[in-house]
Amino acid sequence: MFTVVLSGAAAKTLSAVADESFDSRMRDVVLRNARRLLTGCLALAALSMPALAVAQAAASGRIAMLNVPVHGQFVRIELDAPAINPGSCPGAEFYIAELTGPNANRILGALYAAHLSRATVTLWIHGCTSGQYWGMSRPNVFDVYWYAP
Repeated sequence: MFTVVLSGAAAKTLSAVADESFDSRMRDVVLRNARRLLTGCLALAALSMPALAVAQAAASGRIAMLNVPVHGQFVRIELDAPAINPGSCPGAEFYIAELTGPNANRILGALYAAHLSRATVTLWIHGCTSGQYWGMSRPNVFDVYWYAP
């Protein structure tokens, strides 16, 4: 949700539009410029939020299988619910959390604890993985929500 707040001269100009004595040509100019300003603000806001361009969704369930390979910085996750694929990734039977960022240990720890306690988790799926896993790009786990059993 975006809000455009006009103050000072702009607010006075827009209030003048409502004034019947205001010249209709000036009103058209003001309205045209206001539309341009609003269009520019919306375009700027859209460009500043690249995450909206990537398909996202949440998948919930208990962890049925957790695979942490000896080599590689990722974890394979299968839930007890059917897998979702909001990013239309080539492979979608399971999820991958790429453990390359500063929060890798936190994500892995949350997944371990949830799996051992059989707690319900919600995985925030954000696009597809940057790497190939089991020969394909997979739904990318961006965040983990863990609910007490």
